[in-house]
Amino acid sequence: MTKTIPAALVLLMAVTLSVCAAEVSKKEMRDASAWRRAHFAWPRAAAEAPASGTRRLTGLFVHANHDPVFLNERGGEPLRIKDREYRTGIYAHAASDVEAFLPEDSVRLTAEVGLDARSGGGSVVFVITDSHGAELYRSPLCRQGMEPVPVDIPLPAADSIHLMVTDGGDDIACDQSDWGDIAVYDSRGTAVFLGELGLLKNTAFLPPRSFSDTPFFFRYGDSSSDELLPGWEYSVTTEKADRSRTRTTQIYRDPGTGLEVRCERVDYAGFPITEWVLWFKNNGRRNTPVLSDVRCLDVRAPGPGPFLLHHAAGAAVTPADYRPMTTLLKEGEPFSVFPATGRCTGSDWPYFNLETGDGGGLIAVIGWPGQWRCDFVSEGGRARISGGYEMAAFTLYPGEEVRTPLSVAMNYSGDWERAQNIWRSFMLSYGMPENAAPMHVASSSLWYGEMTRADADSQKLFIDRYAEEGFRLKYWWMDAGWYPCGGEWARTGTWEPDKDRFPEGLGEVSRHAHEKGSGLIVWFE
Repeated sequence: MTKTIPAALVLLMAVTLSVCAAEVSKKEMRDASAWRRAHFAWPRAAAEAPASGTRRLTGLFVHANHDPVFLNERGGEPLRIKDREYRTGIYAHAASDVEAFLPEDSVRLTAEVGLDARSGGGSVVFVITDSHGAELYRSPLCRQGMEPVPVDIPLPAADSIHLMVTDGGDDIACDQSDWGDIAVYDSRGTAVFLGELGLLKNTAFLPPRSFSDTPFFFRYGDSSSDELLPGWEYSVTTEKADRSRTRTTQIYRDPGTGLEVRCERVDYAGFPITEWVLWFKNNGRRNTPVLSDVRCLDVRAPGPGPFLLHHAAGAAVTPADYRPMTTLLKEGEPFSVFPATGRCTGSDWPYFNLETGDGGGLIAVIGWPGQWRCDFVSEGGRARISGGYEMAAFTLYPGEEVRTPLSVAMNYSGDWERAQNIWRSFMLSYGMPENAAPMHVASSSLWYGEMTRADADSQKLFIDRYAEEGFRLKYWWMDAGWYPCGGEWARTGTWEPDKDRFPEGLGEVSRHAHEKGSGLIVWFE
C-alpha cells in the first residue's frame, strides 16, 4: 500500500536530516586538507608528472537538425544530388549543425553538396566552421535540381569542425540536404569518409594533463596551462576572511603577453569544502592569444573505482524535473553532462556526487552562469572530473578581465547520502541569503508580456510610481524582451537595445533609476 506523506512532514524530515545527520568527521577534514595540497601547489613542469587523458575522439555529433541525421543513405536508398549518387555521406535537414571530430593529421576536406534529389524543393547554404566558429567554407545558394557543388578546402589543425546547413531564405520546408562522399585526408593523402565514422552519443573529450598541482586547465594560444604555468611568475597570499573562512589567492603572470591568471580559493573551518574561481586579466598592451578549453574544475576524485556518479535532471518543465539519476563510469569511456537548452539548469543540474569504491567520494559543483559542461572519465582505477564553459574561446583586449564559474569540491567518507546532508548543511550555513525583513509580494510580469512592449517612457513611469508609493527598490529589473524581438522574447541573439523603443539605449532608463536610488538589472542569456 502506498502512503502519502504530508508536505509539511516531508520538509521537517529534510530539515531534520540536514541538521542531525551532517556531522563532519576529523578524517574528512584531513582528507580535504590533503586534497588541497595536491591540487593547489606550485605547478611542476608537465614532463615531471604522470600524464592522464583519453584516446582521441572521432565521429559525428548532432548539435541541431530537423529530424534525424542519416549516414550513407536516406530511407534505405543512396544519397542523390540531381542525377549523381553517392556511396557515403551525410544526410541532413536545415537548420543543421553536425560536429565532426576528426582523425589526427586531417589537413584537407572534399565533398559534393546540394539538395537531395527527393527533397521536393527548398533552398540552403552549406557552411563549414572550425570549433571556435571561424568560417572555413560557404557554398552558393543551392536549390533542388542544381548540379552538385564541389568542396575542396584545407583544414586547420583542430580536433573538430562544424558542418552546417542553413535555410536559404524561404524557411526550412524541403531543405533536405546531402554532404556527398564527404571525406578528410591526412598529410599522406589517405582518405577517411566521415559517413563511416558513426554518430556519437556524447562528445566527452578530455585533454591530457599532468594533474600535478592545479585544479583547473586552459589553453593559451597553442599551449596548455600545464605546459605554461611552471614558467610564469607566481605569487601566493593567504588571509583570514572571517572566523570560519580562509582565503588564498594564487597569481600566475605571463611575462611575455601580460596575461594574469588569478585563482581565488576559500576554505571552510567546519566543512571539508574547497571553493575557487579563476580570473583572467590582460595587463599587456596588445590583445592576448586565444584562451580556449577553459576548465575551471579539473580534478581527481580520491579513492579507487568503481565510480558511481549521482546527478540530477534540470528544469525542462516536465514531470521528470529534478529526478535523481545514477551513472556507472565505464573504464576509459568519457561521460559528459551539459544543459541542452543553453540555460544553466535547463536539462541537467550542475551538482555531482561521485561515489568511489572505497566508501567515500567527492561532491563537485560548477557555478550556474552560462552554458557549462562537465566530463567524467575513469582511467586506471582513478576518476577525473573536468568542467567549465562549453566551447569557450576568446581574446582579451588590454585591460579586460573575465571570470569563470565558481567551482566547489567536497571530500567525504562513508555513505553518499550522508554526504548530501553535509552539503545541505553547508548550503544552509553559507549559501542561502539572509533577509532582515520579509520580502514584498510583487506581481510578476510573466502574465503581461510587459517587457516585449516596454519603452523608455514606461520604464521611467513604473520606477516613479514605486518611489511615489514608498518602495525603496535596490534594482529595477528589465526582463526578457528589451532587444529587437518582434514582440516574442524568445527571439534572442541580438544583445542590443531595441532602438525603436529605446532610442537612447538603456542608459536613459539606468540614469533615471539611479536618480531614484535604484540600480538596473538587465536579463540576457
